[in-house]
Amino acid sequence: MVGEIMVNLSHRDLVKRKIEYVNFSIKNLYEKIIDSEVKSFGKSEIITLNEVYSTLESIELFCFTHKNFERFIEEYVVEAKKLYNIMSGMIRDDERNTLWIYGEYEEYKKSFDMTIETLELPDKVWE
Repeated sequence: MVGEIMVNLSHRDLVKRKIEYVNFSIKNLYEKIIDSEVKSFGKSEIITLNEVYSTLESIELFCFTHKNFERFIEEYVVEAKKLYNIMSGMIRDDERNTLWIYGEYEEYKKSFDMTIETLELPDKVWE
């Protein structure tokens, strides 16, 4: 078909694993941030933030250098970095006002879900 892009499945699986790892880490951080029982953040959250940032950078670089994956910079990495920056500031400043993070997390989650859906297309072809 015209406009279809055949995808290297090992590349797809690599990107998918990295995105799923970032999502797992972001979800855990988000749950700690909104948990009213958690009174402060420590080294574990800072380490997780660093791992998220590093993994996002590697996803972005891979997508930038592999034409078939460039779409995921806009579709996923930008939204994930936006949420990362918010969470990073909250953890750094020990910010406990969580009212506004809910909407940001939902936007991120939509981006994650759409990205995974695209990566799991049954015919392994993206249009």
